[in-house]
Formats: sequence, structure tokens, C-alpha cells
Amino acid sequence: MEKINPFIRTFPNDLIYVVKSSATAVFIPNQFISVTPNRLVLLARAFHSFKLLKCFIVCFILLMWSAGSVSGTNYYTFQTGNWNDPNTWTTDPGGSTLVGPAVPTNNDVIKILPGRTVTLTANVTQTGLSINMNGGGIINMSTFTFATLASLSGQGVLKLSSASFPTVTTNTFVTTGGGTVEYNTGISLTAAQTTYNNLTINTSGTVIQASNLSLNGNLLVKQGTFQINDNSANRRQLTVNGNVTVN
Repeated sequence: MEKINPFIRTFPNDLIYVVKSSATAVFIPNQFISVTPNRLVLLARAFHSFKLLKCFIVCFILLMWSAGSVSGTNYYTFQTGNWNDPNTWTTDPGGSTLVGPAVPTNNDVIKILPGRTVTLTANVTQTGLSINMNGGGIINMSTFTFATLASLSGQGVLKLSSASFPTVTTNTFVTTGGGTVEYNTGISLTAAQTTYNNLTINTSGTVIQASNLSLNGNLLVKQGTFQINDNSANRRQLTVNGNVTVN
């Protein structure tokens, strides 16, 4: 029985063993190797003339797989504040203790807790974010934008002062039982986003429905004017599955 030291060691019969550095591997002639703990990454048989090349390819694939499998950090709102303020965020799921404050980065998971409002003061360029807004939680995008989101969910409120509704890979925020989208400026709602759960109009101006809209929940015109059709000859359809309230 021969012990081998990581990282790479070859044995008779042109076997290449690739083991993580924290593992201890033991070679038993004519048998597979055993690894303690279970940290064996790859066992590949290579031809003698291509051993080094194959080993390099294997290590490269392993490195790429490891990098791609890293999951993001879960961040929770510690307090009301700006998105790009580290002290807005904590890794404490209860949101009551400031732990590991940092601005979210690519692929992180964001939880907007009840009673907290997070405001964008610049475009959010990080990609792959998953955002969940609990009921009573608010994101105020103002006039700024998100890069493409991995997911958007919850029963909170998403406020916008532009027509730049986020591009989302998986969007349950606008499905039945989802959240509320509130427009705070006079805009034209285009075909970029035609489905909402609850829709609120709260502006001193006019929000124009320029394409067919479907609401799974309620329509609330809290302030301002909601105009169906953009003065064109095209007929527009508005479907509201819940209540319509005009204050």
C-alpha cells in the first residue's frame, strides 16, 4: 500500500488520480484508490503520450465547475436605506442584527423584510440577483434600473418612476397572489410588461396604457390619471381579475 500526496500522482497502468489538497489518498495495486474524507474529484484513465494534456484539461474543467457551482449570499434588510449602502444589508435572517454588511453582488439572494424600504440611487449592475419582497417590504427603483434578475417574488411593493420594469428570468411577483407594482410618474406602459398582480397609479401626471394589460389582482388609481389607449386607432384591452378602485 502506497500513500500519495495531493495534488496529482500517477501510478502503473497510466492511471491519473486528481485529489483535492485536503484529502488523503491511498493507492492499492490493481484496485481503485480510497480517499478520506470523500474528496476524490476525478479518476481518469489517460494514454501515456497524453497524460499531461489530459490532466491539464481535467483540472481546468474542475476549476470551471467549482466556480460555477458557488452560490450567492443571502442578504436581508437590516434597516430602511439605499441599495448601495452596506449598512442596509445583513446576513441575519431576522434582520435585527447587523452581520456582514455588504452591498449585494452577482447571484446573491435578497430578502426585503416587512417595514423596510430600499431605494435605488443608481443603476444596479450586478447580475443574477434573486429578490423576494415580503408583504410590507418596498423597493423604490425611482428612475433607475436593475440588470437582468434571476427571480422576482413576494407580496411587497415595487415602485417605479419610469417605465423600466425589470427584466426577470422567473417572475412570480406579477402572478396571482404576488406583489404590487406602483408607478409614481406619468409614463406610457408599453408591451415590455403586460402582466401585473396588483397595479397602483400614484402620480400627479398621466399613466397611459399603450398595449393590452392583464391584472391578476386589483387596480388602484390612488392619484393622477390612468388613460386606456394612447389616442391611436388601436383598441386596448384591460383585464382586471380583482377590484378597481379610483380615489
